[in-house]
Amino acid sequence: MKSACEFFEEIMAIPRPSGKEEKIADYLCQFAKENGLWCSRDCYNNVIIKKDNGGDRTIILQAHTDMVCVAADGIEKDFEKEGIDWFIDGDFYRAKGTSLGADDGIGVALILAVLSSNQNGLPNIEAVLTSQEETTMLGASKLCYAQLTGKHIIGLDGVREGVLEVSSAGMCDITLEKKLNANTLQQGKMYQLKVEGLLGGHSGGDIDKGRVNGITLLANILNECDVASVASLVGGNKINVIPSSAECSFSSNKKVEELQAVCLKYTHQAAKKGEHPIITLEEVDLSGESYDAKDVLNFITSFKQGVVYSMEGGFPITSQNMGVAQLENGKIKILLSVRSSDKEKEARAIEAIEKLATENGFSFSLGNCVPFFSYKENSLVREVLGEAYTQLFGKKVATHHVHAGLEGGVFAQKIPDLDICVMAPDLYDIHSTNERVSISSIVRTQKWLIRALSLFEQSI
Repeated sequence: MKSACEFFEEIMAIPRPSGKEEKIADYLCQFAKENGLWCSRDCYNNVIIKKDNGGDRTIILQAHTDMVCVAADGIEKDFEKEGIDWFIDGDFYRAKGTSLGADDGIGVALILAVLSSNQNGLPNIEAVLTSQEETTMLGASKLCYAQLTGKHIIGLDGVREGVLEVSSAGMCDITLEKKLNANTLQQGKMYQLKVEGLLGGHSGGDIDKGRVNGITLLANILNECDVASVASLVGGNKINVIPSSAECSFSSNKKVEELQAVCLKYTHQAAKKGEHPIITLEEVDLSGESYDAKDVLNFITSFKQGVVYSMEGGFPITSQNMGVAQLENGKIKILLSVRSSDKEKEARAIEAIEKLATENGFSFSLGNCVPFFSYKENSLVREVLGEAYTQLFGKKVATHHVHAGLEGGVFAQKIPDLDICVMAPDLYDIHSTNERVSISSIVRTQKWLIRALSLFEQSI
């Protein structure tokens, strides 16, 4: 039997960026063949491996095979052809100048360690290893669920040992567009306004921290600048990120000293929230078309950025984020997202955005919607994971609601009355060049997972 650490070291040698999971799928199918296990692979490079342990119960173990590929400045890495250059730093696996892929290579490794185990008393295993989780969740969406019989899932895509993720949020993408009326640059002086240096953050994990949105901050400043017309506007670059910067060129009849006073006012307001943006304003010479943007500014300043509905204690149920705003060729495009773990509140938030958009002359388009999974009051999976951790380490597990999308949401949509929890060893700074995973935590988590599976089988 190989350990999860040994499997992880093999996995790190395999190129596996999102959408390019062919090689890791080959590896998994070869593993199944060598171990005499049933295996299925589809055209999306999802792999299902089944092991009949002669148990009375069946459980699904799930992880995703792709990784976020990031390299530091000056590091050349072809992630489609090269594996990770990893090393051990004390208790941690780390990578040389790139992301490590512990999210979710370590989940795959833990599942393979269970499948290769000869321990008695385990339930029958259905291992589901999905593709493209980090981009579109296409793998989970296109999986053939008819091949699965289990109604209980242990997901291996968490980030902290001893913490169970017990619910997730879905996310809906929204695109707004509006053709602006052209003006000339004759009215007032032209200025360039830049907002930079905000904290930004993830639109799920950081949305309840009150982070300042760069697009909103820019629009609030412009709203007090007697803007006659706008020549350019751009802010943010991803729909699921709170923008940390935005900039705009505009004309105004106000003096530069008055505009600078407005900028200073909003700098002080941001400082009260613990943020220190760099807001710069300068006169510029521009020629060409500019546009009437009163409706645009009204929409942005009226949009409710952040948490819309929350649980008792403040954890978000529903939130919304303005991720991107861009003016190009006279058309403004705004990309928004709504996250929610409550279908009714999600619908209410989307309806309010559509109403505000229509009032300000925008077209409204609802795009991809990723489903969520809800907290289950009576969960056998949560019970056995908690009991196993206490037996082994004398500690209680913590439960954590996640205000972000997880593949479990897709599974919950496809499998009625699903019982799911997500676990992991200790991972830090995922999706970055500082990504690392604790080796001792991997060892403990493997023991924890196997003990929980034994208890699950005994729960008949």
